[in-house]
Amino acid sequence: MASQSQFARLELAYTKNPQIGRLKLSKESSVSLSMAQRYLEWRRNGGLFPVGNLRISLDDHVAGLPPTEEGQPCSESLDDSCVKVGDACNVVANCKNRPYTVEEIAALFDIDMDVWEAKRVTTNHWDVTNKDGTTYKNYQTKVVWSRDPDRAKMSFIKKLFAEELQDMAPYQFDPIKEYIVTAAEKMLEINIRDLHLGKLCWRGETGEDYDSKIAAARFHFALDDLLTKASVFGYEQIVICASDDFFNADDVHGNTTSGTYQCTDVRWQKMFRLGRELMCQAIDKLRTYAPVKVIMATGNHDTQRSFFLGEVLSAVYHNCDNVEIDNSPKGRKYHRYGNVLLGFTHGNGLKQHELPLIMAQEAPKDWGETKYREFHVAHFHKSKQIKYVDIDENIGFVIRQMRSLTGTDSWHYEKGYVGSIKGAEAFIWDKESGLVAQFESHIDVGKELSDK
Repeated sequence: MASQSQFARLELAYTKNPQIGRLKLSKESSVSLSMAQRYLEWRRNGGLFPVGNLRISLDDHVAGLPPTEEGQPCSESLDDSCVKVGDACNVVANCKNRPYTVEEIAALFDIDMDVWEAKRVTTNHWDVTNKDGTTYKNYQTKVVWSRDPDRAKMSFIKKLFAEELQDMAPYQFDPIKEYIVTAAEKMLEINIRDLHLGKLCWRGETGEDYDSKIAAARFHFALDDLLTKASVFGYEQIVICASDDFFNADDVHGNTTSGTYQCTDVRWQKMFRLGRELMCQAIDKLRTYAPVKVIMATGNHDTQRSFFLGEVLSAVYHNCDNVEIDNSPKGRKYHRYGNVLLGFTHGNGLKQHELPLIMAQEAPKDWGETKYREFHVAHFHKSKQIKYVDIDENIGFVIRQMRSLTGTDSWHYEKGYVGSIKGAEAFIWDKESGLVAQFESHIDVGKELSDK
């Protein structure tokens, strides 16, 4: 039997999604689906919480209420099921008059979509005729889920960090009374990708010096330079992506996520603190210009460490009204601004020509409602643009390869990967007409050397 606090929670679930609320109430209170529906209607019409057994209370108070037809669960003789074995999960869910969505099934069976991926979805239906001659359709949806152990570990760590750090964070942020730039229906997007904080390069070996101090100086220079160049425009929000391969190494031994050793100039603890300070300084500056959204994309060098940084930033800014940290475990992030849909990913381990279809699959609603769609990737430390246009030339898709500020290490030098312009990029997007302006900030490596 459910308690009153459980009833309150289930009723809240019902207001958010009637289908899920009905089914959860039925399962947790051991009553039929139709009785759960009648109870919820009774409460919606001002009925009191039940006293004692829910079944008896409903019999006493709502016997005369007719069940509603809209979106009801299907026949009570059909059992829903969820069977989890290891990293696999098979779900069968039945619904009347329409099939469940994958999101509804995940909510119904408490499946965390940050950890589990729907690998196969099949739906069938059949007609059912009641005793009174009414005919309707029953829908049965079967979903095969696969659990990603790495994403599960990330999800657990995320919850742990969020719970611990939000209680500890002493930061209080005063509201911004007046932003530095004039508000307009435009957005500033800033990309400072592949910083590789902690990388150590020596000019005698590779032609340039690079360490944590140089990385921080380049980061601040690029950020200030891009803000100055974009200041001729007004904008109402800022989106910044600066996290993938933000750190050069991922573990205590100086290796990348996959175990490749890197030359680093500081201990791993100090590297993380430097990175946190650098990102906080950037966010504190940006939030005086406009509300900020920080996209935390993970790289192949620092998959764990950049995620941990995102959790720290989420805790630091959790009570800051004009800062949002997107640190979901998913490797591809999306941001919608009016008629513009932007995707962010590091770019390793996938075929770039498949990105248009990936975006359409992962963000179908935003894809269908926007005209200007782009994916901004990093990883290769150079700038490149790939443009896709359909046969009618009215829907374009662009993949932009972002520049990098990082120095040239011995591996890249030996392989001949030299000569790319070191820099960062920013874009001004109009809510209706798409891209308005593009800015680049370049690092003069020769001047850096001559100043020493």
